Amino acid sequence: MISKSNYIPGGYKRRELKGYLQYEKYRYKTIFIDTAKNTSIFKDSLMDLLYRENLLKKSSYLYYYDKLKDLFSDIEVFDNLSDEQVYYKIHLLRKGFFDANINNYLEKKRFEDLGKLMLKAKEILTFDELIKESIYYNVENEKRKLSSPINQYEILKNDIYASNEIVFIPGNFKQLPFLLFLSERYLKDKIIKILVKDESPDEEAVYKDLSFLGKYTDLCQIYSSKCAGIDLSNKIVERILIDANESSRLIVGLDENMLLTLDGATFDYYILSKIDNIKARRYTNIYVDSSSKISYVIARVKGKDIVTKRYSGVERSIGSLYHYTKKDKSYYMNFYSDTYNPARFKELKIKSETFPEIFIERDKKLTEITARILSNFNATYIDSYYTLDDLNKDTYIPEQNKNAVLVRGIYFKNISKIKLKPVLAQNLGTNLLYIRDIIKDKIVEKNGFYLNFLYFATSNIVYLYNKLRSQNTNEKLKFENFFIDYIYKQGFGTFPLYNKAVITYTKDGKIAFENKKLASGLLSINGSKFEWHEDDVNSENMEKDIIIFTPYIKNEELSRMYVDFRAFTMNVGQGRYNIVIINNKIVCIRHGEVKQPSLGIVLSLNERVFNRLKKAFKILEIEDGYYNFDEKYSISLKLNKSKNSIWSFGGGTMLVQNGENLVKDKNEAFKSFLEEGWFHPLSMQTQETQVQEWVRGPRTVIGIDKSNGFFTAVFSGRTKESRGARFDEVVAILSKEIGELKNVMNLDGGASSCLALIYKNELFEISYPCTSDYTSSGMVRPVNSGLFIFS
Repeated sequence: MISKSNYIPGGYKRRELKGYLQYEKYRYKTIFIDTAKNTSIFKDSLMDLLYRENLLKKSSYLYYYDKLKDLFSDIEVFDNLSDEQVYYKIHLLRKGFFDANINNYLEKKRFEDLGKLMLKAKEILTFDELIKESIYYNVENEKRKLSSPINQYEILKNDIYASNEIVFIPGNFKQLPFLLFLSERYLKDKIIKILVKDESPDEEAVYKDLSFLGKYTDLCQIYSSKCAGIDLSNKIVERILIDANESSRLIVGLDENMLLTLDGATFDYYILSKIDNIKARRYTNIYVDSSSKISYVIARVKGKDIVTKRYSGVERSIGSLYHYTKKDKSYYMNFYSDTYNPARFKELKIKSETFPEIFIERDKKLTEITARILSNFNATYIDSYYTLDDLNKDTYIPEQNKNAVLVRGIYFKNISKIKLKPVLAQNLGTNLLYIRDIIKDKIVEKNGFYLNFLYFATSNIVYLYNKLRSQNTNEKLKFENFFIDYIYKQGFGTFPLYNKAVITYTKDGKIAFENKKLASGLLSINGSKFEWHEDDVNSENMEKDIIIFTPYIKNEELSRMYVDFRAFTMNVGQGRYNIVIINNKIVCIRHGEVKQPSLGIVLSLNERVFNRLKKAFKILEIEDGYYNFDEKYSISLKLNKSKNSIWSFGGGTMLVQNGENLVKDKNEAFKSFLEEGWFHPLSMQTQETQVQEWVRGPRTVIGIDKSNGFFTAVFSGRTKESRGARFDEVVAILSKEIGELKNVMNLDGGASSCLALIYKNELFEISYPCTSDYTSSGMVRPVNSGLFIFS
C-alpha cells in the first residue's frame, strides 16, 4: 500500500465542517460558493470567462448556474467527499456544457501558454531559478516572497543529485516547461518520470501537454484521478508508484493540490508549492501577512508520518507542516505565528506532550502573564467559563465539547492609568490590519492588549452591494474593507449613516457613549462648500438647494415591514444632481435618481448649487445622466461634535445605556435595535451576520461601570468548547463580573472577535476566535480597525 488506511485525497471529508458556517461554503480553485447566513453567492470564474468570450450563450450560461445550484442544493450528499473530490463533480458538470468551440478555445489557450512558458524556461540558466519558477509559475515577481519559514531547499538539492530516479508530480501544466528544462540540463544521468493525468479538471498536467511539446512524451506516466490532485488509493497510481520505498527513487510533488493529496503517503516525498489558497495555509500554518505576498514551501515529508490532524480550520489544528519541520512543542505557545522564537520566551517553554495538555499549559502560562501585567494597571483579568444552561461558572477545559461560553476580558477600575489607541487600516495605507505584523512596528511601546473594534465592508458585503447595482455599473464600488459608519479623529470625519452607538474618548481621559445620526454639517469638495441643516437630512422637499440622503431614510416605516434585504433597493434624488459618497470617496455623479447606498450618503443638489460644484473640479457628462469627473479631489467634512473629544467611532450597538439594560429580553432589545436602524433593510446589507438576531454568537463588548471604570470582554463562540452568547446573557455575565454597569456597547463580532495579549512585541490570542474564510479557529483575523490598550 502506498497510502495509509485512513487516507482521504484532500486531507478531510466535508462532514468535518458540519455544524459550522464553513459547511455552507465551498471555495476551491475557480469556484466560490457561499450560502451561509442568508447569502447566495455562486461564482465560477472559468464559466464566467467563457461567457465573456461569447463562447457560452446566455441561456446556457444561466442554465449552468442553475445546475450548479442544484448540485449544491443538498450539500449533505458531499459529506463523505473532500473538496478535491467535489471539484471533480463540478468538472463533470462543466463538461456537459463544453462544445467543440469551447474545447478548441481552451486547448488553444493552453498551448499558447505552454509555448510562452517554454520560451521563458529556455532563458533561465540556473538550477535554482528553474526550481523557483516551477513553484511560482503563475505568480508575478513582485508578489513573491524571497524567503520561507519552511525551506529545505539545500536538502532537496542534495537528494536530487544523490538519486538515480526522480518522479515529478506536477499540479499544473504550467510547471512542465521548467521541469523539462531542469531534467534536460541538470538531470541527464538520471531516470526522470513525470506523472500526468489522462484528463484534467482544469489546469492539471495531462498527456496532451507533453504531446504538444513533442519529444518529451517518453517521460510520461499517465494516471487517472476522480479528484483534483492525485488519489493515492487509485490502483493505477499505486502501480506507477509501487516501488516508491526504494531509497534510490525520489518523489517530488508540486503545487497546492499535491500538497494536500499526497498527505497520507506511506513513502517519503518532497513538496514544493506556493501557498495561496486557504486549505494550503491551514495545512502549512503559513498565512497571508501585511505584505500580501505569496509564500512558498520546500519540505521533506517522511512516509507514514503524521504532519497534522484536523486542519479544516473550524477547530484548533493539531500541528501543521510548519510545526512538523520545527519538531519543538514550544512553538505551540504562539501557534499561528511563523516568526515566534521560543528562545526569547524561556518562561513560556512547553513541557507537556499530548495536545490537550499542551493547550491547558499554554492557557495557564498566558493567564499568569496577563494577570501579572494587569497588576501594574490596577486592573483585573476576567477569565471565566459559564454554562449556558444556568449561567453558572464552570471549569474551562480546552477541547471539551460543552454548552458553555468562554469569557475573557480586562477591567480597569482607574482609567487614568491606561491609554486607548484605535488604529484604522486606512491610516496605515492599507485595507486591513494584520495584527501580528503591525505590533512588530511597536505600535504598542510596552506590553498591552488588542481587541477588534468596529464593522467594516468585507468582500462579501461589497459583492452584495454591487450585485444590486448590476444594471447601474457606474454606481458599483471598486474598493472594499473600509470602516462602516461614523469616524472623527484628528480632524478627519465621516458621515454617521444610521443612529448607531458611538464611543468617544475625551481630552480629560474619559469615555462617553451616545447614539449619533446625521444632523447639520458642512462638506467641502475641492474647496467648494455645501452646508445643510438638520431638516435637510432625508427631506422629501425636492425644491431644497441641498438634501443629504442617508441609509437611515424612512427607518420607522421600512424597519417594520417584511423586506427581503438581499434584493432591496430604493431610489433617491429624482430630477436632481446626485453625488454618491462612501467612506469620503465620490463613487458617482448623476443627473437623475441613484440607488441609496447602504454604506454611504447621497449629496443631492439642485441645478444652481450643482453648477458651483462643476466649477470646483472637472465634470463631463457621459451617458444616461452619469458624469465623468477628475479623480484627483479633496473632500472634508465638519459636523457638530464635542470640542472635548480626541476621537469618536460609531456603528455599534448599545446594550446598556446610562444604567438601563436595553436587552433584558428579546422584545426590549428589538425596540432598541429598531431605533438604531439595525432592522432597516439597507443596514442589514452591511452585515455578514445579522447583529439584531436573537441568537448566540461571538461578541466583543466595551463599556464603563457606575464609577466610570473601563472594561472590555470577548465572548468566544462558534466552536465546540464555546458557543457564544446572546445579548441578554452578555449583560447578565458582565453584571456578575463587573457589578453595576453604566454603558455597554457591542462592537464587531463573529470571526472578528478577539482579545489578545501583547507581550515582548509578540501577539498571543487569549480569547478563542472562530474560523473565517481567511483564518483558522484560534487565530486573530485581519480586520479594518483595532483598539490597543497600554499604560
